[in-house]
Amino acid sequence: MPLRHFTLLTTLSAAALFWNLGAPSLHHAEGDWATIVFNMFDHGRIFILQIGHFDYYDKPFLSYWLMLICAKVAGEVSEAALRFPSALAGLASVLMTYAFARRFFGPRVALNAGLVLLSTSGFIIWGRIAQSEMLNLLGILAPLWLFFCWRDSSRPAWLYTMTLIMAVGSWTKGPLCFVVPGFVIVLYSLLFRDWKWLKGLHVVAAGTLSVILYFSIFLLAWLDTGRWDALFLVYRENVLRLFSPWDHVRPFYYYFYAVPAILAPWSVLLPWVVIHLVKTRKSLSPELKILLLIMAGIWVFFALSGSRRSYYLIPLLPFAAMWVAVWLEALTGLPERSKKSIRTLWFVAGILALVPLTARIGLPRSFMIQVAARYLSGPAAEERVVSALTSFPVTLAYIALAVVGVSWLYLSWTRFSDAGIRIFVSGVCAVLILYFGLVSPKFAELRGYREFVKEVAAVVTRGEEMTLYPQQEAAMVFYLQVHQGMRSYRLFDDLAAARDHLLQTGGVLLAEEREPLPQESWEKIVDEHKLRVTARTDSEQYAWGLYRPRAPVKPPS
Repeated sequence: MPLRHFTLLTTLSAAALFWNLGAPSLHHAEGDWATIVFNMFDHGRIFILQIGHFDYYDKPFLSYWLMLICAKVAGEVSEAALRFPSALAGLASVLMTYAFARRFFGPRVALNAGLVLLSTSGFIIWGRIAQSEMLNLLGILAPLWLFFCWRDSSRPAWLYTMTLIMAVGSWTKGPLCFVVPGFVIVLYSLLFRDWKWLKGLHVVAAGTLSVILYFSIFLLAWLDTGRWDALFLVYRENVLRLFSPWDHVRPFYYYFYAVPAILAPWSVLLPWVVIHLVKTRKSLSPELKILLLIMAGIWVFFALSGSRRSYYLIPLLPFAAMWVAVWLEALTGLPERSKKSIRTLWFVAGILALVPLTARIGLPRSFMIQVAARYLSGPAAEERVVSALTSFPVTLAYIALAVVGVSWLYLSWTRFSDAGIRIFVSGVCAVLILYFGLVSPKFAELRGYREFVKEVAAVVTRGEEMTLYPQQEAAMVFYLQVHQGMRSYRLFDDLAAARDHLLQTGGVLLAEEREPLPQESWEKIVDEHKLRVTARTDSEQYAWGLYRPRAPVKPPS
């Protein structure tokens, strides 16, 4: 890799993935990892996975351990420490995508592929989240890179390395790092009739070593805890879920509209990319055929599963980025009609990029507050949102976005060139970096579990028992026990049981108000102490409230 390419990709990756990494509050699903890692950090038992006082063996151990190492280095279990492994895996994935594309298509396509991947919304979002998705992506990408770039090597070292990576990668989210690359490799070998990579005893030896390594972690867990919970998880989450899912059930066509969402904004170009593929289908290079086969293999594997979520297809993104980069390389040779439509797209994007700065300069603050009042409740919320929109960091993002917009407008009037395409791709990358590095952290101050717990701490006496309903809100538990030292808490999924407990012991209830709590049973402590929690993985958003139980009224004698 040329030094200038390495420097550019590393710098942009650092900005996109690490800038203000710890600023946003943990969202709903991140709380599982945070609470488990905090308990490991607190009691030192690395094979015990607990949320609160409950065992929670939902994922294998590696993602928790990597977060724990970062927390040990940082000296605390913080948002940045928890998210650091995902961001680092994202950086490694960008560089590996470059290496893969360079071997197949050359350095120019490789650089564009890295930039496209880095400016894909789904990639940046999951690269800045404390979960196992980005580690799983790297664990699938690395074996495929080793196989397709080194399968013709006379030395078997690549084979042993590939299978060991599969084993270690499968410690993050189950044996997907075995099964998905294996499925793609077998599919390739069948369709291309290429079995030269089968090197006799080396395949058997490498496979045996990787299987032993994979199961060794469960043996160590059994020796430490005396239980096989973690191994049962593998069966439950990867076999039962595949054939008989109990959640995340979607129709078979779900991925046809879910993938464009995680591929945004590059999914806007998919019609042009697909049309170009159809027109050139008879002259496709072997490398492009392999790339399309990898994408199809990953898609088909996850589509066959009964359980479907959009982020399951995150491993598809590096290969989709290469496909878009190949099309960008061919852009200068497209018919004039296609070029005209692309210029129109660039022109529209440039105009839209100028809108935020224009609105910031031209719209009075009073008008912004009136608009905010239509969607927010309370003058305080309206003022805080408008203050965030007009703050210096966000205004700086407007200015930078306007500069990008001017460059796109310029490109829409010039001839196509490699430099122009590079400016366009870099501009898209800059827009997303500005959003996640400047704008999103500023608005993170206005919402989230962390901010709400600070309000709770101002009302609840330190040491007073806290009862949480419902119990699955692990992110709330994390902030209660870590940031405010509220370690005296109980978790309930039954509201009546929570009330009976509080009537006996005292304390307060922190409840998610999916529906109004009955006034005859509960007294709200402070009406204004509620926060619209938007940092969730689902679309439903609920307010939270603090309550004390009302004593039952005795019937008159």
